Amino acid sequence: MSEPVKKYLRWVLGAEGAPEFDASEYDSVKTLKAAGISLFTISLERYFPQEPTPSEAAALVTKIRQMLVRPEELNPVLAERVVLSGYGHEGLLDDVPETDIARVENMISFGIRRELKIDDGPELDRFLDEIVEFMNSPLDD
Repeated sequence: MSEPVKKYLRWVLGAEGAPEFDASEYDSVKTLKAAGISLFTISLERYFPQEPTPSEAAALVTKIRQMLVRPEELNPVLAERVVLSGYGHEGLLDDVPETDIARVENMISFGIRRELKIDDGPELDRFLDEIVEFMNSPLDD
């Protein structure tokens, strides 16, 4: 299972030579959702060793929007809410469709990869291994 997940994550992260995403290759949307959530969680942990303040979340979103070809595709208020929600701030996304949350999480993860300069090759492979390990680890009760 890990190779198809890594293939999907490479596509999300914009890795060089990553094949176009084809949902028919995957057994479960649930697996892709878990992969995206794991990617976002590990990306945030790498970028923010401590829980970010709202102004730190806003600064990250600003950096990511500046690196995007079409920055208007990342709503800054929603993106800040998504980051803070990733640290347990409840109620921030109650009115937001799951597909919008997932899209923003992927854009933030893409931006964090660029910001942390996680290059294609062994460094990206280690990052993907960490994500898959997190994804496959049992949840703490």
